Amino acid sequence: MTIRLSPREVQVMQLLAEGYTQDFSARQLGITRGTLRGYVSSVHRKLDCDSTLSAVAKCVALGLIKINIIVYMEMSCNSEQSV
Repeated sequence: MTIRLSPREVQVMQLLAEGYTQDFSARQLGITRGTLRGYVSSVHRKLDCDSTLSAVAKCVALGLIKINIIVYMEMSCNSEQSV
């Protein structure tokens, strides 16, 4: 079975995956929060998920959205620095 999301559903899930709030995401897309919630509910149904986190994870696993994971490491070359 192929799962298809609308372009707008993909946009919504991408913003949520990037950690933006529903309010911010709605403003970015020029829609109301209620409309955004409708898109999220639609994605939940299509993906058979009961949370936005699981829907985001499934979207990533299916290749519908991409997330960039940035790992910050602080390394010191100064051997005199105390730990």
